[in-house]
Formats: sequence, structure tokens, C-alpha cells
Amino acid sequence: MAQHNDQKSLLSSSDSAINCQPMAVTSSRMPFTGNDFTTLESRETFDALPRTHKSHRAASAAILSASESARASAKSSHHTLLQQINHNQFLAGLFYEGEKPTTEYFLDYEEVRIVNPERPEEPAQSLPPGKVLLTNKRLLFLSCSLVEQNTVIAVGEGKSPHSYAIRSSVQDVRHFWPLELKDVYFLRLNVDVGTSTDLIVRSSPPPCFGCLPCCCLKAWSQDGQPISSARNSQFIELVATNWILGGRRRLTFDFHQQTPFHLLRDFTVQLQATLQECRSDN
Repeated sequence: MAQHNDQKSLLSSSDSAINCQPMAVTSSRMPFTGNDFTTLESRETFDALPRTHKSHRAASAAILSASESARASAKSSHHTLLQQINHNQFLAGLFYEGEKPTTEYFLDYEEVRIVNPERPEEPAQSLPPGKVLLTNKRLLFLSCSLVEQNTVIAVGEGKSPHSYAIRSSVQDVRHFWPLELKDVYFLRLNVDVGTSTDLIVRSSPPPCFGCLPCCCLKAWSQDGQPISSARNSQFIELVATNWILGGRRRLTFDFHQQTPFHLLRDFTVQLQATLQECRSDN
């Protein structure tokens, strides 16, 4: 892979200057699956159906069918009036003097959530899906591409929601949001991949219906088949403080479950090293 030592190489007319880490693209010709939901919260909601409803198979089928219909409708009605531009062209002129990338690729993120840790009950702010680039001075969150989002939200109180709200959108997003590295003072990487299996063991009345409690006891047996679910969560979390954010804020950027771990690790290593350099310079 070519090395990029100056801003000029970054700002070439092709995205080859900084590689765009591939992101899984959902084909409209393929059936909609739970992995096509584009937020971690939505995938967790869908994966929880077997633990939430006895009729989970019917609920899953209905949600997937409705999501496929919503996605097809959103795509068929989308028309863009924006000029096509790649990420390197978008960045032209947006660098500080002496600012240069410290990584050779953009890293795709699904969402950035911004939370006030002192008031967690407040709704989180968010940035739309896009790419993040690390420079020697800032983290640059940007997007200039077609963004497809598919979400499902449980509606209703209690353990068993009575309905689910499904949303599919297709948007041409032009977005630029910088974060000064000097304002960042906490960093962590979290990757949580695994499966779980749930079983229920129920009791049944004794044959004597309690007439002979000394010798006629309840029977216990497994109820139904094992229900398995998967978990795949990948995110980087920062804590930063400045007047633009409104004080101290926790920023969590979620990555697609198919993002290779080594890319996240390498990005975190480089970010940590760059943060240390920024503190030394100050």
C-alpha cells in the first residue's frame, strides 16, 4: 500500500489516496435478514424476539417482510439532486495548516452517539453513518455518499411489546464534523461477539394434585426447544470536553459487525499514539 506523507496525495481526484475500508452493501435482490438492520439497537431488538414472544417465528417473519417492503419503497422513490463527489474531493481545503492523515484509510462507522454522562436520561445526539479519518490534530467525521438505514423499534411497555415500528431511508448525505484531539482524554475499544442459548424449565402439578404431599411431588421438565441468539457489538468510545459539545460528553461510534477486528485495533493504536503526541506538544 502506498505511503501518503503529505496533504497533496490525500487530495487526489480518486479515493485511492486514502483507501475506503469496504462496507457490507445490502443488495435489494437478496431477502431482508436481521443483519440488514443498520443500528446495533435494531439488531438487538430483532435478536431478542425469541425471548420476548412465544410467537417469535411469526413476529420475525412479519418484521422481515415489512422491512423488505419498506426498503424497496424507499429505494424506488429516492432521487438525488446532489453532485457526485468522493471523500478526498470533499476534504479539499478542510485541513488545517500542517495537518495530515495518520492512517491510510477511512474507517466506516454506522452511527456516532453523543451522550451527556451527567444526564444519561437525556436523549443522545447522533451523527449519521459515514467515515472517520484520523489526522495528527483531529478526528474528522464525514460522509458524502448514499446512506441506507433500516431500523426497527419496539412499541409498548412491558416485556412483550405489542407492535414494532419499522423505518427504511435512503439519503445522499454530505456531512463534516471535526473533533479536536486536544479535547479527548479517554479512549476505549470494545468488541463483544458471541452467542447465548435460553431454556425454560417448568414445574407441573403432582399426579395426586397435592393430596399426598409427603410422597407425591411436583415434576420438572424442559419447556420447548432451546432458543439461541447471537451478539456482535463493535465500538470505540471517547470522552471529550469543549464548548462546542456543551461540556463533557461521551462519544460512541458503532461499527458494522463485518468490520475486521484488526482495522479497529490498528485505528485504536494509532489514535492512542496520536493523543499522546498531542499532549506532549501541549
